[in-house]
Amino acid sequence: MAENVRDVPAKYGRLEEGFYPRIHSYGRRILAVLPTVLLAVALLAILYFKRPAAAFVIVVLVMEVVAATAVYSILKPAVAVITETHVLRGRLFGWKAVARASIEHTIFVEKLKPKAALSAGDGAWARLRYRGIPGLWFTGPQGKSLMRFDGRVWDAKTLRTLSGKVTPQTTVYSSINVTELAAKHKGLVSWHELHPAFRSTLIAAMGLVFLALIVILGVWPEVFGAREGLTHGAG
Repeated sequence: MAENVRDVPAKYGRLEEGFYPRIHSYGRRILAVLPTVLLAVALLAILYFKRPAAAFVIVVLVMEVVAATAVYSILKPAVAVITETHVLRGRLFGWKAVARASIEHTIFVEKLKPKAALSAGDGAWARLRYRGIPGLWFTGPQGKSLMRFDGRVWDAKTLRTLSGKVTPQTTVYSSINVTELAAKHKGLVSWHELHPAFRSTLIAAMGLVFLALIVILGVWPEVFGAREGLTHGAG
């Protein structure tokens, strides 16, 4: 596990300091997974009361495992650690580790705005929806990204403190669009950050699958084994 500073392997050297997101960052994460959790719970309840055929139960349980893994990956305790030789970030399994000697610079963004914000206008709703999230990158030679901290998990104050502990100088942007950041720092921004709709589409697709399964179990129970009960009732 990689959820606490005590979990850091000895091979990464003497521990200097550990960092955790501030408690309010969990609010964003809980809201992000709430629809998936509610749908998964509803589906389990329907499975319990409808008792469908075994093959269908297996399919649903596989979906539940996928959903549980996705939810855990978002809600799991986040931790960053500085040792005398490395900077580490907890992952879903194990640690992402970067040697401090290889880090040449850090880039910190207080409000990283998505690509869609460029065409969203200046209305109140657009400002609220695309207000941006913080982000921190440790970079190596030629500006290559070595480690990134996601502002959907980490808060700006913690990231700013972390950046100052690793390198003496940090490039700071108070607000910048992800496309502008990608143009200024080649190779810094990942494909997923430039195309956030891909991740959103996957999440939406999972939600639609859950809804479809709920509808199938609720509207057409006879298809999945409930016909026997109805037949006995008629007799």
